[in-house]
Amino acid sequence: MSLMGIEPLSLFRAISLFSGLIELVIESKEPLDDPIELAIESKEPLEDTMKLAIESKEPLEDPIELAIESKEPLEDPIELAIESKEALEDPIEPAIESKEPLEDSIELAIESKEPLEDPIELAIESKEPLEPHRTSN
Repeated sequence: MSLMGIEPLSLFRAISLFSGLIELVIESKEPLDDPIELAIESKEPLEDTMKLAIESKEPLEDPIELAIESKEPLEDPIELAIESKEALEDPIEPAIESKEPLEDSIELAIESKEPLEDPIELAIESKEPLEPHRTSN
């Protein structure tokens, strides 16, 4: 007789195999140590972090005192400027010496200007004679 389409012998074998697998898993499983206990046993004792920080900290010198000690004396900036400044020539004098004499600009303009013809006269001369209008009778 089959129960829901499964033979009783097949069902028994399937249950036996399944329970055997469960038993194998249980037997092969190694017991785990308590993770909290393992953490406590393997943990190395830590030194007090504050104590270590204080012991390893080198004493600091006063930053203002260090700045004063390391600061080189400064020379007077006005004195330095005067000493390093080269004597300058009078800016007007070299300009006068190097300037070439210029001719009178009005005279040059008059000499170079070509004589212009009277524009009205030019227009009259260039104008072509117009043909007389034819009147219609």
